[in-house]
Amino acid sequence: MPDTVKLPAWAESPVDFVHKHRMALESEYVSANLHEWIDLIFGYKQQGKEAIAANNVFFYITYEWDSRGAAIN
Repeated sequence: MPDTVKLPAWAESPVDFVHKHRMALESEYVSANLHEWIDLIFGYKQQGKEAIAANNVFFYITYEWDSRGAAIN
């Protein structure tokens, strides 16, 4: 691991950092709510009215297309 990586204060070591993330990702909460994240990132809440309702909108230049669906170069 490079010496330039700065871990957050709550991580005691690189191993602890990975362990805490694994525990979180393998938790019952994540298992029960993973479908919500999938809808936001890959599904129907990615754009349009559903994205707005889910507060899943970003500044327009972060997208590869404009509001009309045309590619941004």
